[in-house]
Amino acid sequence: MPRNFVIVIGIALCFNLMSCDLFKTRTPEEPSQQSSNYVPPTEPSLVLQNMVSEFQGGDAVHYKNSFSDAFSFTPSTSAQGKYGIEWTAWNSTQEQTYFKNLFVHFNNASIILTFESISPIQINSTTYQVETTYSLTLPTETGIIKRFNGQVQFTLVQDPSGSWSINRWVDVGSDSTWSDLKGIAYSQW
Repeated sequence: MPRNFVIVIGIALCFNLMSCDLFKTRTPEEPSQQSSNYVPPTEPSLVLQNMVSEFQGGDAVHYKNSFSDAFSFTPSTSAQGKYGIEWTAWNSTQEQTYFKNLFVHFNNASIILTFESISPIQINSTTYQVETTYSLTLPTETGIIKRFNGQVQFTLVQDPSGSWSINRWVDVGSDSTWSDLKGIAYSQW
């Protein structure tokens, strides 16, 4: 009798599994988001790599991930009083707003960001200071390419999870700097 009972239970389980379509394939779903070249920033250089990628793709969420919660920004001297912005209150939210405005203004066109002469200096195990020159190339309505150039000093910090982000940003340059682009995109667009 116990052997017949095991056979009956086995047959019942087989019918149950077949009736719930457990082994049938389903129709694949479309991705819910656009693809991104975002790489989890497990080392300082990946923060800059992600910034370059996000300017090509315009992903404001991933762009904001490049900045720590305590992020601060110091604009170039030429942009200090030009745009009516309280730069001392500039944080990751203002950074994301300027970035979104930029891509709305240019209809999500690709913007080319390059970093050259990158000089990282390790301050301690969770802090790096990175100095680099940059160039931002934007398309304009007239078809003339506009460039913003200068130098930046980033202070990158590592959080307890191991991710790196920009904690402090100092922009240096005399005219048409990244600060100027931020000022225009934040206050005028």
